[in-house]
Amino acid sequence: MSEQAVNTGTNRTVSLASILKTVMRKTITIIGILVLSLILGSCMPGFGSRAEAAIKVLSDSRHYFGSIITTINNLLGPGHVGTDIIVHSTNMGANGPFSADVNDAINTSATYYDESGNPVPSQAPYELFTTSATLYSGDTVIEYNLTVSYDLAHNYSYSAVLPAGSLPPAFHIAPGWSGLGGVSGPGIEWTLDCSTGTVFDCSTLSGLVASNAGLMAALRYNHPTWNWFDVKAALRQTGSNWATGYDPNNYGFGQVDYFSANALSNNGISLQPPPATADTSTGIILFHIYPFKQTRRVKEVLFQFPSALSLNSTELTLSDLQALGGTKITEYSGVTDQTFQPITATVNNAYFIWFTADNANDSVAHYSRIDTYNVLGPLSQQGYSPAQTPALSTLASFLLMLVLGGILLHSRKKRSNP
Repeated sequence: MSEQAVNTGTNRTVSLASILKTVMRKTITIIGILVLSLILGSCMPGFGSRAEAAIKVLSDSRHYFGSIITTINNLLGPGHVGTDIIVHSTNMGANGPFSADVNDAINTSATYYDESGNPVPSQAPYELFTTSATLYSGDTVIEYNLTVSYDLAHNYSYSAVLPAGSLPPAFHIAPGWSGLGGVSGPGIEWTLDCSTGTVFDCSTLSGLVASNAGLMAALRYNHPTWNWFDVKAALRQTGSNWATGYDPNNYGFGQVDYFSANALSNNGISLQPPPATADTSTGIILFHIYPFKQTRRVKEVLFQFPSALSLNSTELTLSDLQALGGTKITEYSGVTDQTFQPITATVNNAYFIWFTADNANDSVAHYSRIDTYNVLGPLSQQGYSPAQTPALSTLASFLLMLVLGGILLHSRKKRSNP
């Protein structure tokens, strides 16, 4: 009995040791697989760094809808559309009706159509709204300020030349077509590489715009930490006109390169200047800006210069700006559009530039480059005391009262003279 008991105990001991060895071996194997997955994941631009949430694209119709999907498949491979990247349309019309209303992308109560044409409840908010509608007119305050609450951009065909002085947009993406009948002009964003004819649909402007939507969705998929401003900035700096500056007569930033943009790291994306305008019609210099809210952006800074400056293709430092004769006027770190009236002194034929900066400390910040479109001037005004000029909000209220008073007076006249 004792011998049998000893043998049984030995067998149990051997069995326990075997189990422990097996568990350790499997644990080591699992750890090895996890480590290998992390290593491979960091090296793969597509699957390894995919976003947790699906990227959602909404097209304003079924017009060239297939070109959005084809471009995504060409750039990422099949299997993403309908899973990682949602592509819906507002209607099933191959030729419209078209819509330029970006509010469609945030309408949670609508019925839209999925990749297969099935009616589905809206998955709003969508991140990218794309339209082939005409009458593109550039950024508006209302649309731009949607970016405060939504991760949203509007891909819109550049189908007609905008007025002189129109700026490359912050909220919109306005690609142009270099084919027969295509136009280029102020406010255009870029064009695509149509030389191969296999990656992008360059058969028409509508096809190119649809391909541009697919291209941008693919970049967001590969770079889940980027926002739409980052995507735009990355593509801009790959443009064929980047070295020589924005050229409204030659498709803005030129022909952009998806593959070069896709290879950029977060810190490799150059700061972009904010679209800014100046108005002196009231005798006072008023500035209006749309902050270019890329990830690196911390604030906008306004500098005054004694003379016009030409293109400077690289980012600048405070020492660089001071060496160019720059004097800091004001800064802004908000997230909405803004109008400024920062100068009370007399100004004679001065030049001004708004820069995007990546640090709150001016002395260590990097500043966006000087491009061909962001030098404002020469500008002049007579000096005044702030007390002599009503605040912008007061002035706006006064003008609103005049408008409402006119409407009321008109309605009274209409009632008295049926």
